[in-house]
Amino acid sequence: MKRVVGALSLSAFLASCAFLPLPAPGVTVMPVTPPGLPEGQLYRPASAGPYPAVLLIHGGGWRSGAPWHMAPIGKALAKAGFLAFATAYRLSPDHQHPAQEADVHQALSWLAARDDVDASRLALWGYSAGAQLALKTALTSDGPQLRAVVSGGTPGDFTLFDPQSPILRQFLGASRDEAPERWADASPLNFVRAGAAPTFLYHGIEDRLVIPRHAERVHEALRAVGVESQLRTVPGGHMGVFILNRDIEGEAIAFLQQRVGL
Repeated sequence: MKRVVGALSLSAFLASCAFLPLPAPGVTVMPVTPPGLPEGQLYRPASAGPYPAVLLIHGGGWRSGAPWHMAPIGKALAKAGFLAFATAYRLSPDHQHPAQEADVHQALSWLAARDDVDASRLALWGYSAGAQLALKTALTSDGPQLRAVVSGGTPGDFTLFDPQSPILRQFLGASRDEAPERWADASPLNFVRAGAAPTFLYHGIEDRLVIPRHAERVHEALRAVGVESQLRTVPGGHMGVFILNRDIEGEAIAFLQQRVGL
């Protein structure tokens, strides 16, 4: 488990080095603070709205990370014609599940209500811890209808994690033996249902932090109930895919464009 903790610390360091906010020609980037939520980052196209919109959810083991870590994806989405909002959410250990999920639901409702957003064309995109939050929100939301969800490096089945994981104990407030129902509630796999939004999953084949079987199980479960699901496994580990693999993000953007009619 020490190796996992070290990997997450390294991931936060690499993210902070790799994603310094830079100008994006043709894209308006601005900090925005939705009511009741921490400050997030908005990426808006140069064209006139209303826009299809994507809510972006950063990773960081539910205990670190920041909205601007999603900057490359946000800028690419805005260039492709989407309004993207990278939301912040409360972090563990000060705030435990389901606080993070509640914040994402609130951010999605706020995004759908914006005058410059076409609320009939909404999607979610998360990576790592953000992917768990995106996928769980997509599977449980009784609010705005979603056209699609993109989920990278997804913690999809919590039974695959060490039941004594310190990271998950911080996030969930207990080990799996102490609170099995809380672990089950955080696991997106347990909420797969017919009629869910089309899903694009991508995962590094060398990922040892969140093994590829997470994505495989979610993909298999979605297809079993008739939900459109695409799974792409790509070279690289957990953070390598996030930092370096812009090609798979291009595929995901094309998937979103098809689902919203761009």
